[in-house]
This record gives sequence, structure tokens and C-alpha cells, in this order.
Amino acid sequence: AGPQGNLQGSASAAPQDDAAAPAPRVAREADTEARITALCEEAVRLLKETDAPKDGYYAFVLEKCAPALDHHGFFLDAEELRAESARIYAENAD
Repeated sequence: AGPQGNLQGSASAAPQDDAAAPAPRVAREADTEARITALCEEAVRLLKETDAPKDGYYAFVLEKCAPALDHHGFFLDAEELRAESARIYAENAD
């Protein structure tokens, strides 16, 4: 009989509903990119509009977030965060 004999009568061989099928890879990637873009935009907004003290910790957070924004194409925002971080570090160097 062999392994193929076991598959012939299995319930998993029944046709599946098309609605339950996973989305094509391109659609999933587009959804992922849209989600990443929205999250990056939200992160930039929160980082720029915060009432948090503009101290060394805040500068550190800006510095650490900038590479992720660069990676996802938010080059100008990343540069602004780096510049703000450098300004805070310089201001607190005294």
C-alpha cells in the first residue's frame, strides 16, 4: 500500500474554500509595507511631538530610532532625529 494509500482516503484531500486561502505573497508584502510605513510615521510624530524632557535619554532614543527610519526610507526624518540628538548632546556637554 505505501504512503500514498494513506492519502487517498484522508479528509485533508478535500477541496478548500478559496476565501480561506492565504493572500498572494505580493499582497502580503504590500500590506506589510503599508503597516511599516504607518508605524514609522506614527513613531516620528510621537518623537517630535512629545512633552518628554529634551535630555540625554531623549537624545539617546532619537539616536537609536534613526537607523530604523533610514532602513525604511524615512531619510529626512532620520537626519532630523540625528541632528536633534546631536544638538541635545552638545547643549548638555557643559
